[in-house]
Amino acid sequence: MDMIFLKDELLRNIMVNKSLAEFFGKPESEILGKNDFELMPCIDAENYRRTDLKTLKGSSPVVFEEIVGNRVYETHKFPISIGKNKIGVGGYIRDVTARAQAYDALRESEGKFRDLTEKSIVGIYLIQDGLFRYVNAEFAHIFGYNVDEMIDGLGVKDVTFSDDLPLVEDNLRKRITGEVKSLRYTLRILTKRGETRYVEVYSSRTIYQGKPAVIGTILDI
Repeated sequence: MDMIFLKDELLRNIMVNKSLAEFFGKPESEILGKNDFELMPCIDAENYRRTDLKTLKGSSPVVFEEIVGNRVYETHKFPISIGKNKIGVGGYIRDVTARAQAYDALRESEGKFRDLTEKSIVGIYLIQDGLFRYVNAEFAHIFGYNVDEMIDGLGVKDVTFSDDLPLVEDNLRKRITGEVKSLRYTLRILTKRGETRYVEVYSSRTIYQGKPAVIGTILDI
């Protein structure tokens, strides 16, 4: 459960919920009326005071993350009227450890994926909405482009031999819709210089940024 607090204009706690009291390891009566310097180490209290003052001076919420032990917490603070033309600081603290761990794992897996693909001797690509959302260096080399030219700039229509385009588009449709899980076939491509080459493609359906996509490899034969 979120840890909820309310401070007065002097930054003294005037309301805390049970979760925050348990976090401090103190009964509510020992927290109310006290400021952060009376409840936590001086360095931590100074950091909280700085964000409290920033909150009082602004009109937008102040959001930040911090690590306490092996947990990650996200704090939201916002100015709030406490009556008699006085403004205090309200907010809540949320344990986001699971989210942070998932994000770290995702970054690590993405790093490993890119390290693997950039060293690959075959072309690797990801297509979504008709455009290449990712290609490795070997894929771009096969077509005679550089990576930046292809990502989000080119699609299958730009690099497929016209007679083979209906086949490619139909195969993309089958994988995007889930009609088939994966496909392997041969087609002709057009390089940046207008040369025709035969390639072998192996691809399958995946999810990229929450939407269906096709990921695969290509080999110049």
